[in-house]
Amino acid sequence: MRLDGAAYAALVADLDRACGDLDAAIERAPGAWDRARPGHWTFGGHADHVVRTMELFPPPFDTAAAALRAGTLAPPPARKALERLFVAVVVRGGFMPRGGPAAPTTFPGDTPEPGDVRRRLRAAAAWWAAAGAGLDAATIDRLWILNPIMRASPRGARLGWHYTLPEAARIQSVHVRHHLRQMRDLAAGKAATASRR
Repeated sequence: MRLDGAAYAALVADLDRACGDLDAAIERAPGAWDRARPGHWTFGGHADHVVRTMELFPPPFDTAAAALRAGTLAPPPARKALERLFVAVVVRGGFMPRGGPAAPTTFPGDTPEPGDVRRRLRAAAAWWAAAGAGLDAATIDRLWILNPIMRASPRGARLGWHYTLPEAARIQSVHVRHHLRQMRDLAAGKAATASRR
């Protein structure tokens, strides 16, 4: 899968589909909202976590876009082997294993409300299309941020991993579908296969 500015519209369209599927899953399974494997996130908790993760990305990208317009956005740091592997397998390849740690800032609230989560999901999804509006492919390729998920932990912040705007749109799609699979398991009563992350 291409992860560059020329493919950005397609990446956003894919993210829109993933978010639409998530929104539809919430609408179709109201009785599953509080269903969970004991000690793990509920159906609604997975949805809230997805949205909280998406909400971490717009502020730093808005700051980066302002810096790019001002001519002060430096190029991203060079990627080391582990980060290149992550981009190849998870971002480009779409494989996100269950059981990975989530940043505490993305943990779901104690009592997420379906209507609020769905409203925030739609707003978060809309931001990605707006972020590329009026920008040519070369400009989109120059927009990057340090990974806000990694920055939430001291070890991750030291690594300095980053996302370009197209890569960030793609990882959102991968992440949405990762949790949507678990939510569908819960909705179908397959709680034994659900994972906390």
